[in-house]
Amino acid sequence: MKPNPKRILFLVTSANLIGPNHRVTGYEFSEIAYPYLAFEESGHHVDFASLAGGLPPEDGYDPTDALSATFRNGAGFQRLNKSLPLGSVD
Repeated sequence: MKPNPKRILFLVTSANLIGPNHRVTGYEFSEIAYPYLAFEESGHHVDFASLAGGLPPEDGYDPTDALSATFRNGAGFQRLNKSLPLGSVD
């Protein structure tokens, strides 16, 4: 880890439905996984927050994508699933 790592905050959705037809939705998995892994590799600390906190809904996970699978099996994904309520972030 870098001596003075930057702290990065990802804001993810708490919405699990979208539009007039109430289509199931969530954060786009690879849009979190790819940058998260790059930031961590660069020695930065990543936190996660969502409006409601807790488990944010996901969309688009591809188990055949190596980076997405790496993220899903790591500590970052565990922290994401316990996202901070946005109101508690300072």
